[in-house]
Amino acid sequence: MRKVDLVFILILFLFTFFRPEESILAKDSNLFVPFSEYSLLRPLPKRTNVLEVNAESYLSFLTNKNIVLAGKDIDSERYIASITKLMTAVVVMENYNLNDKITISARTVNTFSTAGDLKLGESFSVRDLLYMMLIESSNDAAEALSEKMGRDVFISLMNKKAIELDMKSTSYFNPSGLDFQGENGNISSANDIKKLVIYILNNQPLIYQILSIPEMDLYYEGVFHHKIETTNILLNESSDYIWGKTGFTDKAKQCIVLVMKAPFSNSENSYIINIVLGADDRFKEARIMEQWIKESFYW
Repeated sequence: MRKVDLVFILILFLFTFFRPEESILAKDSNLFVPFSEYSLLRPLPKRTNVLEVNAESYLSFLTNKNIVLAGKDIDSERYIASITKLMTAVVVMENYNLNDKITISARTVNTFSTAGDLKLGESFSVRDLLYMMLIESSNDAAEALSEKMGRDVFISLMNKKAIELDMKSTSYFNPSGLDFQGENGNISSANDIKKLVIYILNNQPLIYQILSIPEMDLYYEGVFHHKIETTNILLNESSDYIWGKTGFTDKAKQCIVLVMKAPFSNSENSYIINIVLGADDRFKEARIMEQWIKESFYW
């Protein structure tokens, strides 16, 4: 092979793997480079930006690259409040017919809840209760769903699924996330919740479709019952968020799980999962994480 041919091949190789746009990065730290799915190098970190999130634990995870973008105490056990309902929904989806009816019991009515407004003797489909539980975070809907097969059996299936998903820091004691009125609080970790969210992304599209709905009208026997409204105000604030779930109790403080599309990505599997546990203002911390992600990497 001629020497000139070897030089040409070398230049072609260098251009393919070290394109000119990469050399621009050092000159302008604010420049966004177009994202390409086949690049093994991106996202590339920029100059160090400090992520100032005031929460007991947080995690930001890029799914298609399987990398942690940021995290703090990701394996520490925390009370998770209504983040519990993600697992409740998984057990429902894998064990129930969504068209089956459930009659509301006295125990369900007596469950502490600021949403749902369920009344003794009403009969709703599993599907309707699932929408109530996920969108408006109804505790009584979660209880009603668990009672269909027996509450203790249902909770055992929640813990069994956690074991299957290798959620080693997770224990469920109820289907709603309540941690008072005699309830043992459900605990998990940011890392475990990430595993559950990935499972939902890969296996349970209806769950995340429901969690992407800002509001809807619920009817009972053909008559308007009440408007279901999301507890996640960020869905209305930014199109960057695809879906999410909130939680709050005094023990858990404010919690949130958010799924975003990765910046400049055309892949159907490029998501960023942001998890905040034990915050005083979950939405503020989530906004800080979103801005940090966009500013701290070349996508």
